[in-house]
Amino acid sequence: MSYDSKITETDLNVLRLIEENPEISQRMMASKLGHSLGKINYSIKLLTDIGFLKIKNFSKSQNKSGYIYVLTPRAIKQKLIIAKKFLAKKHAEYETLYNYIHNPDEFIKKE
Repeated sequence: MSYDSKITETDLNVLRLIEENPEISQRMMASKLGHSLGKINYSIKLLTDIGFLKIKNFSKSQNKSGYIYVLTPRAIKQKLIIAKKFLAKKHAEYETLYNYIHNPDEFIKKE
């Protein structure tokens, strides 16, 4: 299984938030995305494991839990490719629902 097939919409949103603000906390990401802190932590671990993120501590920070997230060149390149795949998937779902709403008889006959 390729790494990009493991990426979820949440992971893409995490990458987007990190790109906008590398110093964002996991709590802030969870709040902005409406997810649990555990889900964000899981996403960051996955993104780090597949090489999309690097995590660095603020060495001179008073806040020892402060981190900076760095998107790797691989992540920047793949983020667009993965986003296009998600968009195609969502478009196909939209088309299916649209056809179901506008042609319900077609779906009833198939079942």
